[in-house]
Amino acid sequence: MENNAMRILEEIKSSDLIENRVQLLTRLAQLDIEETSDVPSFVDSLTTLWEDFTCLDVSQCLLNKAILPVASKYLALDRPDCSHYFLAFGIKVSQWCAKHLNMSVMSMEESQEEEHSNVFFQLLLDYLRFSASSYTAIGKICFMSDEASAVTVHKFVSEQLNLMKEKVESFSTEILKAVQAVIDSIVRLCKDYSPAVNQWINDKKTNGNEGIARMEQGNNTVCNLVSLITLGVKSLSELGMLAARDGGNLVTILNTSWKGVITLLQIDKQMVSEVDIGEIILKLISLIKESLRFAAEAWSCSGKENVSATEARRVFLPVKFYLINAVKVVALFPSQASLVFKEIALCVLMISAFKVY
Repeated sequence: MENNAMRILEEIKSSDLIENRVQLLTRLAQLDIEETSDVPSFVDSLTTLWEDFTCLDVSQCLLNKAILPVASKYLALDRPDCSHYFLAFGIKVSQWCAKHLNMSVMSMEESQEEEHSNVFFQLLLDYLRFSASSYTAIGKICFMSDEASAVTVHKFVSEQLNLMKEKVESFSTEILKAVQAVIDSIVRLCKDYSPAVNQWINDKKTNGNEGIARMEQGNNTVCNLVSLITLGVKSLSELGMLAARDGGNLVTILNTSWKGVITLLQIDKQMVSEVDIGEIILKLISLIKESLRFAAEAWSCSGKENVSATEARRVFLPVKFYLINAVKVVALFPSQASLVFKEIALCVLMISAFKVY
């Protein structure tokens, strides 16, 4: 069976016809794969087959879409020693999808290439599902103490977060669910590694090595996790801002993003030393003020003298959500919150003017 897979792979490489490659990839995806297969070589070949340039017609999308089931099949073999190859594959696919997504949205606006668009968004859905599964494999490699692996994981996560922020308002409900799964996987990855890192810090404290306990730059294990958490907090808060400003159509992403931010901040104060807490608070305050401003404008334009309790609760629901998250951040980091005390006080005053308790 392995020989058949290798033979088909060689045929794919030697073929110049996209249609033929798609057919061969479909056959390859249907083969039973032996665990003794040369997985690194296969995944590396799939990465090479995935073209860097964005396609001008549906054929290239069909080819790339046919690659994903094969990659997923090899990922299911659960080979931690091959994680680096899957990460390299994922980085390339994320970059390609982000470029193509931007092009697809413009293309839809200009020429309504419906078939091409449908194939691409199905490909995007397949890839996001593949990505969520990839984090299980990542969790099985000790990338925190391996600088090269840590850099690759950081790049993999970064490219996925960038992809999810790209034209998120154009995503279907199904794709948004896949985005949620990826966000949850990123947060879970950080949480899963934090106990081991905390134990490492405590051991160093016990041994009296205060410099390492304070996470000096030379400490790769701690710094790698700090870097990943910082990236997650920054990117998810940005995604949360984008979702908040889409008129309520991205409520699930809004909830998942800010929940992810709070969860990452709660992992350990030592792990979020590089996060600008004041900026996170200011983002939430800006969303509170924006929601209040929207309510004030809506009510002033309606000409109503009295607003029903039901309508008031509906309008203030997002305010409550942002306020709860802001309070959580302030409670976790009172010292950093004091640096933006003026903005917090003005926000409280603005809320009080609306008689919200």
